[in-house]
Amino acid sequence: MWLLGSKTRRLFGAASLPTGVSERASATRGWPWNSMPVVFLATVGAVVVATVVPAAATLSPSRISAPLQGAVAPPKFLLLGNSLALTLGPGLMIGASRWHVQFDDQGEDACAFLDGIQTRPPIKIRADGLVGVPNTGCDNWQASWAKLVKKEHPSVVGLVMGRWELYDYLIRGHWTHVGEGAWDAYLVRAMNVAVKVLSSGGATVLLFTTPYCSPTAGLDPNGIALPEDQPARADAYNALVRKVAAEHPGTVKVYDLNKEFTVSKDVYTPTIDGFTVRSSDGVHFTLAAGELLSNPLFSTVTKLALEKSH
Repeated sequence: MWLLGSKTRRLFGAASLPTGVSERASATRGWPWNSMPVVFLATVGAVVVATVVPAAATLSPSRISAPLQGAVAPPKFLLLGNSLALTLGPGLMIGASRWHVQFDDQGEDACAFLDGIQTRPPIKIRADGLVGVPNTGCDNWQASWAKLVKKEHPSVVGLVMGRWELYDYLIRGHWTHVGEGAWDAYLVRAMNVAVKVLSSGGATVLLFTTPYCSPTAGLDPNGIALPEDQPARADAYNALVRKVAAEHPGTVKVYDLNKEFTVSKDVYTPTIDGFTVRSSDGVHFTLAAGELLSNPLFSTVTKLALEKSH
């Protein structure tokens, strides 16, 4: 089950979204800090209902601690990126209040670094064993992210990408994927552009690694592992994240989301400390995942905001 419609629809277009939900909603929404549309929260609830997510009060004390003190003002943390960011949002929203962080989740379903290459000539994507024209959710990410940064003046901006970037792409007659020179070079250029946009207002940029997905997260009826779900693809993308961060010392930090949700290398981890942290599709996160992540993530955000203020 996918957050906003079927996985195949998200990749190639077609069927409509659930009533009241817009795939491009984030292009027009103007949410206040620490808030989310009711229809979005209801949609997330439908994704995680089968996992029976615990309330914040039931989480392990070792996962939740008191926020740091001494910040001049509550730091503003803007989270951008794909549907992994989107599904982390509700749980992080709970933790944001506890940490006194002004948090805004502007993740978008099907967001990918494809802006600017779909028009020369049209590229194709191979995902779940199917081939089609990609139907991404943030075609104008450079302009929309720049507008958000200018409007919200965040102290720290987090960027979660790396799901769509793991698929196979047919570009100018050649199939390629992360880990190969031309596609890697494109992704590095795109990340560098993103860093320039996100740091334009003086914010520190947190580039998140992408987490492992279930080896059978795809739609193959025989449960055959697909290339995009192999740990090696995630590792290759995460290496590029670290490469870009190293090129911007003082401006960019790496947040190892994969490490937070992985018990051992190359092993997909659906539960942590008895809590279900990945949804049944093997890709997205549950409400509990966001709550568990809020302690280490907002600790990092608060420290970075304090460093900026001194």
